[in-house]
Amino acid sequence: MTIRNALIKILVGLGALALFGWLFAKTLRDVTSVPYTVRPSDLRSWSVELTTQVRPDGPFLLLQAPPELPLILVDQVFQRNMTSLTKPAVSGIPLILRHEFESVISSILSPEELVALARDAGLETATLQPLCMAVHRTPEQREQPVFYVLFDLPQFKDFREQVATVLSLRNKNDARFDVNALSPALFVAASEQVRHRVRPSPANLEAACETAVIPE
Repeated sequence: MTIRNALIKILVGLGALALFGWLFAKTLRDVTSVPYTVRPSDLRSWSVELTTQVRPDGPFLLLQAPPELPLILVDQVFQRNMTSLTKPAVSGIPLILRHEFESVISSILSPEELVALARDAGLETATLQPLCMAVHRTPEQREQPVFYVLFDLPQFKDFREQVATVLSLRNKNDARFDVNALSPALFVAASEQVRHRVRPSPANLEAACETAVIPE
């Protein structure tokens, strides 16, 4: 009887563990299936701004978000993940990176001309359409997620194509500017453990889409 009772206890324990694992996995699926929400008013009136960031992969020209939008998104990320997060000092969608400006653009287009091109492309009058929350993890940092919101923003590509056209007209056969090197993505937050954030490629960001983001 003792052996039989022990076996029953072991089986009951294994069943409880399996049930716990199933419930935990279901909870994670449920959390990732619930959309993030943003206010419709925060999808309008973004501003084109030059930045003072010095990192080569940091933004030189930025489509700056309304001030409350990053706070709303970071709060939702924290509520779902319950982990310490780091946030950007200035929140927005990079339009031109610093290394792009310094290595390819600076001798051909001035910062003021870039700002004018961005505004002419309609970036400040556009209503952004959120697509998803992308959660990027590198193979070495599986437990250190970085969160981005991807947008449908045709004016973003229009602007970068216009920059490429002007560069080509003024400096023929210069193909160093890659129109598709960036996508309209807003960096929201990263795990506090992330020390060296590498900007994901547009393809990697699209593959990392996990949860819808909807106006509400």
